[in-house]
Amino acid sequence: ETAGYTTFKGKLEQANTAYGQGITVNVMELMQAYTAIANNGKMVKPYWIEKVTDPNTGKTVKKLSTTVVGYPISASTAKQVRKYMEGVIYNKVGTGQSYKVSGYRIAGKTGTAQIAGTNGYETGTNDYIYSFAGFAPAKNPKYIIYLSMKKPKN
Repeated sequence: ETAGYTTFKGKLEQANTAYGQGITVNVMELMQAYTAIANNGKMVKPYWIEKVTDPNTGKTVKKLSTTVVGYPISASTAKQVRKYMEGVIYNKVGTGQSYKVSGYRIAGKTGTAQIAGTNGYETGTNDYIYSFAGFAPAKNPKYIIYLSMKKPKN
C-alpha cells in the first residue's frame, strides 16, 4: 500500500484486512504476487501454456514469453521470504510438512480461513478453507502451485 492510501474505506474493512479476512484478490493475482518472491523481486504475469504446437506437424505455432509487470520487493527480501517458506515445509514445527515432494526441495505457505455464515463463523472441525502456495525447486523456482480445499473430509 502507498502510505496513506487504501481502497478499504470502512473501519471494518480496514480492521479485518489486517489479519487476512478482507483480502480481495483472485487466484491469478495471488499467483502473480508470489512470482516476485520466486523471481528475486521481479514480478511476472503468470501463464498456463508455454507453447502451442500443430498436432499434425509438431511445429510450434505460437510461443509465449515471460512478461515483467513490476519489481515490488528487493532481491534480498525475496530470498529471505523463500527461506522462511522452506521452513514451513522442513522445520520441525512447520505447518506444511505434508506438502513435501520426493526429489524436490520446495518452499511453501499454508493458510487456514474460517468460513462465514449468516450467524457468524461456522464451527465444525473441518469448517475451514485450507490453502497452500508453493515453489519448486526452492532455491531457483521454476513452478508455482496454489491449491485450496474447502471443508476437506480427510
